[in-house]
Amino acid sequence: MLVSHFFISLPGFILVNKGYDVWLANARGSTNSQRHKTLKSSDNAFWDFSWHEIGYYDIPAEIDYILDHTGNKNLTFIGFSMGASAFLVSMSTRPEYNSKVSTAFCRITLHKIYFMYISCLLEISFFSSS
Repeated sequence: MLVSHFFISLPGFILVNKGYDVWLANARGSTNSQRHKTLKSSDNAFWDFSWHEIGYYDIPAEIDYILDHTGNKNLTFIGFSMGASAFLVSMSTRPEYNSKVSTAFCRITLHKIYFMYISCLLEISFFSSS
């Protein structure tokens, strides 16, 4: 298989090349998650979910699936952006899963949060001085 250098430099490929077992999860609503058991992607109910539900239901299901198939007692989680946020929801709302994760690396985009915070402060100061 021909894989570009860009993909080979991604963390999942680096870990596979070092001999680690890597499982890639897919979030709801993506191109590869269109086979719902009862709903079609054209149904409004198909799209009625949030990243909180991904954290509460999907991440724990993925953890259980991986641990069942590997026979391991725990795993290492690497999450980016929404995946990291959903993971934090999982660990805070489903504490029984904390022991199933030995290590977690979560990368979020703080610059967006920072600019939202600054924007909010500017709006507050603008309205409070009026």
